[in-house]
This record gives sequence, structure tokens and C-alpha cells, in this order.
Amino acid sequence: MKKHQSFLLLSVFFVLLAAIFGNRFLFPSGEVRAQLASQSPQESLDRRVEIFFNNLKQSNVSAATAFENLFRDASSAMASRISQEAVQEMSKKLMDLTSSEIGRIQDHEKINEKPVGKDVLLLKYLTKHDNAPVSWSFTFYRSPRAASSPSGTGWSLIFVRFDTDLESATD
Repeated sequence: MKKHQSFLLLSVFFVLLAAIFGNRFLFPSGEVRAQLASQSPQESLDRRVEIFFNNLKQSNVSAATAFENLFRDASSAMASRISQEAVQEMSKKLMDLTSSEIGRIQDHEKINEKPVGKDVLLLKYLTKHDNAPVSWSFTFYRSPRAASSPSGTGWSLIFVRFDTDLESATD
């Protein structure tokens, strides 16, 4: 009986700890939120690209939707400039490529990251398909106005390119 009481007492202790301190982890303070938000541009931009590739891997998400979500990001100046026609053209090119030559995307990996000054970042990825790889280039830009804002954020996707020419992947 004493074991059960000890276990119950220990359980109550952990429940109280969770109740007292749990909200700090589930709902971080402003300081913790600021630290999370202050991750490097590379990390947050890599995350955007990761989400894009994960969308492409899903059979229930169309390539057009994946591209739209990539460009729809609130900080993307390209989102307001890119036409629905351009998104459809890119997704059609990718679908034609995957259905006729290289097969469905299976995996992806980051192969290069290159800052150009302090406000341009080039990210290069490789997607691995059933029959061949595809190189991807994403160019992000932070305008001087966005860089001087209090949050210092405002990275915009300004260019996306993909093709099977792997020579371009090593540039």
C-alpha cells in the first residue's frame, strides 16, 4: 500500500510542477518568443523551403498549391507580383518533368547556402526522384527598409528555379 501512496504523491507533485511551470513551455513569455523568433534568417528560410518540399511530396497536394503556398508567405514581395498564370506554368513544368522523365519526388537535401552581402541569400537544394535528381535555387532578398525595421525581418522570395541540369547545382 505504501508503494501506491508514494507513487500517488509523486504523481501529484509532477502534476503540480506541470501546472505551475508548464505554461512557460506551452505559452512562452515575450522574451522566449523573441528568442524563438530571432532564429537566423537561414533557419527560417530553410523552414519555408522544407514546407514547400514536404507539400510536393504529398500526393494530396498539387504542385500548383505547393507553389502558391511558397509565394503566399506574408513577407514575399513576389507573391503580389506573381500571377496565377506563372504559378500554373511552373507547376505544369514540374508535373510534366515528374510524370514523364524523373518520377515522383522521394526526398530532398540542402546542398548549398550562399549569402550575397547581408541582404541576399541563395539556397540550393536537390530533390531526389524515382529516376533522376532535380536542382533547385531559391533567392531571398531583404530590402533596406525591411532590414531597418524594428524586427529586422522581411525576407522576400524573389526567384525560384529548378531543372535537371546538375551543373547549375554546383555554382
